[in-house]
Order: sequence, then structure tokens, then C-alpha cells
Amino acid sequence: MSEEVVPNKKKSVKKTLLITAIVLVVMVGGVAGTYAVLHDDPGFCNALCHSPMDPYVASYEQGISIKKDQSSAVLLVARHKESAADINCLSCHEPSFEEQIAEGMKWISGEFNEPLKPLRYDGKEFCLRPECHEGIETEDDLARATENLEFNPHDSHMPDLACDQCHQVHEQSEMMCRQCHSGAELPAGWKEP
Repeated sequence: MSEEVVPNKKKSVKKTLLITAIVLVVMVGGVAGTYAVLHDDPGFCNALCHSPMDPYVASYEQGISIKKDQSSAVLLVARHKESAADINCLSCHEPSFEEQIAEGMKWISGEFNEPLKPLRYDGKEFCLRPECHEGIETEDDLARATENLEFNPHDSHMPDLACDQCHQVHEQSEMMCRQCHSGAELPAGWKEP
């Protein structure tokens, strides 16, 4: 006579919990991985979450200024996109988890500004990151890189001039030196201050 096998209920519950946990981890990992890949795509920024981002994504993808009257502008964002580096929105916009939650809440409630407030860089360190401009990591490096210009904008007598006062990203850049120095070279696509 054969012995009857009685299932061990504790092992069965543990096994079910383990399988459920594995399935949940795989699902969450898949969703998170998909989000991470999509989140790096500029088109994703305005597709679901950031509806006021349309002009910014257009400026990145097509070189169109966020200001309609600047159709001939040479935008830094377009030049960055065309560079050999793999640069997208998150290369410069590095939001923390808290910022993303706050932005999500503003989007849901409709409490965002349109157009968006200009992003102000926190000091020259933002632009002088070694991963951005090869061989230019300090203000002295930058001044040497443009020392052949008659008016060297990076060796200025105005020490508090921030990079983004001249270098605009999604708008047409403007040569602030020309406020006083009419002979200062105006880069192609830039505007007078």
C-alpha cells in the first residue's frame, strides 16, 4: 500500500510568496527600466509630463528658438545636440526625485508658468564641467581658448558676468560685450544686447 503524500502548507505559502515577489520585482524593474529609457528621450519630456515643454523640445530637435521672433538664431541647444557627445535634456537638467515629484504635482494642478521661467545656472561651475568642454575646466582655460579675439569675452573686466548672460540655450544668445564695445566680434546667429 502506498503512503499518501500530504502537501506542506507552509512550504506552499512560502513558494507562492517567493514567486509573487519575483514577478513583482520583474514588473517593477521593467516599468522602471522603460521609464529610464523613455525619460532620456527629449520627445518624452513633453509627451506625457511637461506640456509646456513643446517649444523647448522643438528648440532641441529642430533648432527653433522658444521665442517666435528668433527664427534665424543659432541655438546652443541645437549645437549641443549635433555635437559628438550624447547630449539630451537630462545632460543639463538633472532633476532630483523631489524636484520631479514637485513638478508632477504642479503639472497635475496646472500651477506651472507658461512660458517657463528661464533656468539660471548656479555659477560658472555648471558650464565648466570637464565632461562638457574638453580641455576647458577653469575660467583661465576658457580665457586662453578665446584669447585670439580682439575683445576676449572670457577675460572680462566684469568678473560677475555669468555664462548665461550671453550664452542662451533655448533662445538666441547675445553678445553683452557689444553694449560698450561695438567692435567686439558678434558670433554668427547671435544678437545685439
